[in-house]
Amino acid sequence: MTDTLPDSLLLTAPVEIQAAAQRTPSIDAVVYTGKTMLVSGFGNVAIDLRGLDTPLSVPVVADHATDLANILGHATPDKSGGRLTARGEILADNEATRQVLALARKGFKFQASVGVSPAEFRRVGQNETVTVNGNKLAGPFTLVTKGSLKEISVVALGADGATTVNIAAAFQGIEKMETTTTTETTDPVALERQRTSEIIDICAGKHPEIQAKAIKGDWTPDRVRAECLAEIRATRPTIDIGGGKLTAIAKPRQLLAAAALMHLGHESLAEKSYGEHVAQQARDLRCTSVIAMCERALTLESRDIPNDRNEMIRAALSTLSLPTALGDSANKILLQAYTESPATWKAFANIKSANDFKDHTAIRPSAMDALEEVGKGGELKHTTITEGTYTYSIDTFGRMISLDRRDIINDDLGVFNENGAAFGRSAARSVSDLVYSTLMANAGSFFHTSNANLATGGGSVLDATSLATAIAAVIAQRDGDGNDLDIVPKTLVVPPELTQTARGLLESANIQLLATDEGPTGNTLKGALSLVTEPRLSNTTRFTTASTTAWFVFASPNDAPLIVAFLNGSQSPVIEFFGFDAQVSTLAASWRVYFDYGAALGDYRAAYKSAGT
Repeated sequence: MTDTLPDSLLLTAPVEIQAAAQRTPSIDAVVYTGKTMLVSGFGNVAIDLRGLDTPLSVPVVADHATDLANILGHATPDKSGGRLTARGEILADNEATRQVLALARKGFKFQASVGVSPAEFRRVGQNETVTVNGNKLAGPFTLVTKGSLKEISVVALGADGATTVNIAAAFQGIEKMETTTTTETTDPVALERQRTSEIIDICAGKHPEIQAKAIKGDWTPDRVRAECLAEIRATRPTIDIGGGKLTAIAKPRQLLAAAALMHLGHESLAEKSYGEHVAQQARDLRCTSVIAMCERALTLESRDIPNDRNEMIRAALSTLSLPTALGDSANKILLQAYTESPATWKAFANIKSANDFKDHTAIRPSAMDALEEVGKGGELKHTTITEGTYTYSIDTFGRMISLDRRDIINDDLGVFNENGAAFGRSAARSVSDLVYSTLMANAGSFFHTSNANLATGGGSVLDATSLATAIAAVIAQRDGDGNDLDIVPKTLVVPPELTQTARGLLESANIQLLATDEGPTGNTLKGALSLVTEPRLSNTTRFTTASTTAWFVFASPNDAPLIVAFLNGSQSPVIEFFGFDAQVSTLAASWRVYFDYGAALGDYRAAYKSAGT
């Protein structure tokens, strides 16, 4: 859970488009039910509709695009009944509109994603219950007490997978919509009166010059909406950054996150993460210190800058943009360190997705029977899986990272940078630790002579003969009915102590015969396997079953010798921000880092172990 919110919340809800008996299709949407919803990266959020500013008319666009080519129409929001609904018309005649209507005609079920800009919010605690929009809601969640509705988007798939959408689109052959009128009348006086009324509604008293020109110049409602949007963009505030003006195009949190990365020496990471356009704007901010970053955060949100430094820092960290930006930059640093850390297990482990923390059952690839010829009657025979499954599950692993108020005063984001990178590397190490501890634990006698995948004794020492024996053993694996499984060994995994020997076996052009000069000297094992060196295999201090002599041969990850699973397929850690007031006893901003993953032994036929002694 975090004490910050994004600059724009996207809420997904049912949307209904109807155009059965009218020339102008209508849109009818329930955009917010009044209860808590899960906003990605920010936890549960609820909006008090009493504090939500809703304009008379809100734009309806395709997939949150702001260009004219993606405008669909407009809708009127309604906050009655403890929920937020919107009803309006699809008016545009463009490619985006035609695609939406064509899909709706064929029965595609759209969703509505609504942009809300939060202005004020508070945290509802773990044991706290509040009444919002007529509903009793139990914490913890973030309650937005003031905000404004910005736009409604018609999207193919929204963030809330539980919503359902019904679209009635019997368009009666309408290929091009008339957007200047919603009636069939041909009376010029009536048409002009209707056009003028629509223009006044669109301008809503906020664009008097456009309204006057539109009425006088015979503009269509579509052109009026386009002109209003253009004026809004042109009148965006400029921000004094000391020596120049910066148009507030990028979101403040993106600018500050990019500035933080640059301040910490990660300029290339800032450009990669946010693009050159945002990176250049971040450079123009000239955030040469943490204090300057606090000042820019207040300026970007049009807040006064207190004279007292402590008050200024507290005010900056109470904004929406700065804490989120610091969290974003920490996340980028952590993920970069995580992805750059070695993960040798990826050479042989099969990666799976788990949707919960329960035990999951999977079928060993080698357990499936071969296909059989289909008889004349076309009947396919059933197959059975006997002892051909394995189980795996995931757990949560995490830590906290904090930035003390004194670090900000001392302009020391270096601690923050170092901790973020350290946690990224730690997350990668933690996954590797679990994978190799699972491998060496050999649960359920995974490696066993009865499975034809274990060698012990003097003949198991790594040399040309034992390695050739291991490769042959993997290739020769058969099922219970004697069917060849066609498993191909791919990787040799050794501890550091055996690296030189392994390289000699796999990379040398020749092998010297010691006992006699007769026979071939060419290395038949050259390039037979790829080599991976893993220090955990011999780390007896950390792993009780480690060994300096044991080595392994694995087949492809697709053959699933080992399994590494992640919650919902997310292969990177999650980072969440907590403000200075998260813990009363500690005056520090904290980030919670956690990771959901697990490891398990998979198909024993795709793995081979040689003890080396």
